[in-house]
Amino acid sequence: MPTVLVVDDKPSQTQLLSIMLTQLGVECITAHSGTEGIQSAKNYQPDLVLMDWIMPSDTLNGADATRALLSDPDTRHIPIIACTAVADSNEAMQAGCTDFLRKPFDMNMLRQKIQRYI
Repeated sequence: MPTVLVVDDKPSQTQLLSIMLTQLGVECITAHSGTEGIQSAKNYQPDLVLMDWIMPSDTLNGADATRALLSDPDTRHIPIIACTAVADSNEAMQAGCTDFLRKPFDMNMLRQKIQRYI
């Protein structure tokens, strides 16, 4: 079963994505900060990361966490999809994300992105 790591500081978002991913037949791991997301990616080696872009200033935001994952030989192979309602796709792509998914999530679009990368 493919595994997706969801990194989002809002528990309601991680819970929603967990439900959606389970319905798609995907195992879901969650992390609630950029730092926790980096550690979870190293520990679990997911097939894909869904990365929230805007997180509190006292932790790594999505761009910083993405750069850290892509600079680490143990995690640089993992595709990362930026997930946000406010940032634009250019910013995410410049940080190295594989793709971009706008919140609120559309189940069909989420399914397409998941199928494309895992």
